[in-house]
Amino acid sequence: MPARVHETFYIGIDVGGTKLNIVLIDPKDLKILRSKKILISDSLTSLSDSIVSSIVEICPIEQIASIGIGLPGMVDENNTMCFSPHIAALNGHNLAKELTRYFNCPIRVENDANCALIAEAITGEAQNKSNVLMVTLGTGIGGSLIIDGKFLKGHKGFIGEIGHMAVVKGGNSCICGKTGCWETYAASSTLSLYFKIFKNSPHLRTDDILRFDDFLSASDVNNDISITSSEEVMNLYKKQNSHATKAMNSMMEWVAFGLSSLNAVVAPEAIIIGGGIVSDFMFYEHLVDRYFKGFSQNNQFAPSIVAAANGANAGAVGAALLTVYKDNL
Repeated sequence: MPARVHETFYIGIDVGGTKLNIVLIDPKDLKILRSKKILISDSLTSLSDSIVSSIVEICPIEQIASIGIGLPGMVDENNTMCFSPHIAALNGHNLAKELTRYFNCPIRVENDANCALIAEAITGEAQNKSNVLMVTLGTGIGGSLIIDGKFLKGHKGFIGEIGHMAVVKGGNSCICGKTGCWETYAASSTLSLYFKIFKNSPHLRTDDILRFDDFLSASDVNNDISITSSEEVMNLYKKQNSHATKAMNSMMEWVAFGLSSLNAVVAPEAIIIGGGIVSDFMFYEHLVDRYFKGFSQNNQFAPSIVAAANGANAGAVGAALLTVYKDNL
């Protein structure tokens, strides 16, 4: 649907580890008018060019009221990316400032998980809730918190890097430079790795895999190119493929393990799952629930675990609302 002449619109961009998702939001009802997804590289020049060209394609410049961008990493109060494990080229870069060369409108940058929770607080599952944990499952794992009705930001605005919570001492190597981070076991990007391991070693249990490298270094696993993405594994899981089923169980066991620990710390009334994998939530919801209750205590007080109402677009929608609802964050 083309932008309506003489009206202005909000633009939201969710920059992931491998994809860029851009949405055009109607300011009247906050609905998505247009959306676009493109693959990106980790080159700063390529990323900036992709963002600019996507904005121009989705809306005439003169009709842009504001632009918000969600980025994977630690963004400070000055719109500067301080540390982005998945897009290292962004480190120390102020993307909002750069974009002012092309667009004469308010521009704001925020952590992508914070953007997702903003969307859910305004139009989704976090409405009228005082204690909420947002968890985005993608290339990595992001987090955002509303506690006692307030968005928590933490020192320098760096709260919510839950994907880098250590869960295994001396475990998998993480792109952040540490080992044993939660996202190396539970991010949606791990699903294809589990599949390859179980396909080549079907006798293994989840508990046996504390270092993926021990299994993925084997030549027969490294050379297995029959499965190239977690999306393909998800489709096989829906068809009840045995290796895909075991892979999904393993990933969701680790997801629930981390959620149970976070629940013990922040005691949310709801845990909202976002990220690209959320569109298939109905197919694995029972696994998260079962494993979560197995790891948790006092299940009579367990939070509800739900999919983001804005689905995989939550990050982009929340980004679009950054400049409009900035006083509420």
